Amino acid sequence: MLPELRRIKPIRSTRAIRWVLGCACLSFLFLGPGVPVAKSAGVLLVSPISGLVSTGFVGSPFSPSNQVYALTNSGNASLNWAATKSQNWVTLSATNGTLASHTTTSLTVSINSNANALASGNYSASVTFTNRTNNSGTTNRSVTLTVNPIPSPTGLTATTISTNQINLSWTDNSNNETVFRIERAPDNAGSPG
Repeated sequence: MLPELRRIKPIRSTRAIRWVLGCACLSFLFLGPGVPVAKSAGVLLVSPISGLVSTGFVGSPFSPSNQVYALTNSGNASLNWAATKSQNWVTLSATNGTLASHTTTSLTVSINSNANALASGNYSASVTFTNRTNNSGTTNRSVTLTVNPIPSPTGLTATTISTNQINLSWTDNSNNETVFRIERAPDNAGSPG
């Protein structure tokens, strides 16, 4: 049996015990029963880190048309999230939700039909993913859209078949038209206009 001076009494609450050996000092922290342990806050992770980069011709479908993002809560507490977009030609499959600890959900960012009305050029938007509980992990992803002009046909040839028929042929360089319209300039006093 140990002498009374060397006996350690049970710890019933938070206490620190220090053990000193020469110049080395070790500290131990004991948490007794009923002592609450703080949960780490929910942390929002969004992957992939790349944005959506899409391209196509004026008025046509764009490729790729969407990007799927994984939203993950890597913390030990649930979190509320929100997603917002900066342009009307971008669609989000969801705009808010709750993620329990260590769970994942997916969100799709898409190019919608409003992009079909855009003139040729380069367009950009952003999608903001917000941790509404504590802001931890709030981030943005870019959306880049390149709208190309419809390419003109090339290699136009005209073959005279008779006095009232000419056959035209060309190479179609676009993939989004439904019809070609051939127009003839009006005569200007008997000469081509």
